[in-house]
Amino acid sequence: MNPTDEEIVSKIQHGEVNLFSTITNRYFDKIFFYTQKMHFGNKEEAEDSTAETFYKAYRFINSYSSSIPFRAWLYRIAKNTVIDALRKNKRQPKISLESYLETHNEPMHDLKKDVYDEKMLVNLFLDYLDEEERSLLTMYYLEDISIKELSDLYKMKENTISVKIKRIKEKIKKLAEEKGIKYYE
Repeated sequence: MNPTDEEIVSKIQHGEVNLFSTITNRYFDKIFFYTQKMHFGNKEEAEDSTAETFYKAYRFINSYSSSIPFRAWLYRIAKNTVIDALRKNKRQPKISLESYLETHNEPMHDLKKDVYDEKMLVNLFLDYLDEEERSLLTMYYLEDISIKELSDLYKMKENTISVKIKRIKEKIKKLAEEKGIKYYE
């Protein structure tokens, strides 16, 4: 049986620092995926943010408390690292959906006009959202982070997180409708 994140972190906090590689191996791809979405697909910036996330997690591992899930703590570091990088680079572009789709070689006329998968719909419109919206939906839909974990991560009530996600979904559905894409739940 594999040890839990919290068990591994406890051992790291008690001097077994070589176990941090286990944490890195468990979460590297997930954190990279998240940072890449947050950096609008920019691989180099995502790599930098991912490396910085793990550096900070290692550096501050003794401040981790098992009162929240380790995964939520790690994603909080990733979220804050990306936000810092975006602010430092003053890179918070507001791009049009058409220009996003052009740069991703997905002309609107080639898109299937009916979408049945919620993850597909979210992924299609993700880069059209602001930082917080993009972060919430990436974690919830694409990383399968629970409402409870998001609540811990954002330090908000679970109901507040649920309402935010619902509103963002409604925004995406409206954008899809404006572009002639029908979503069937």
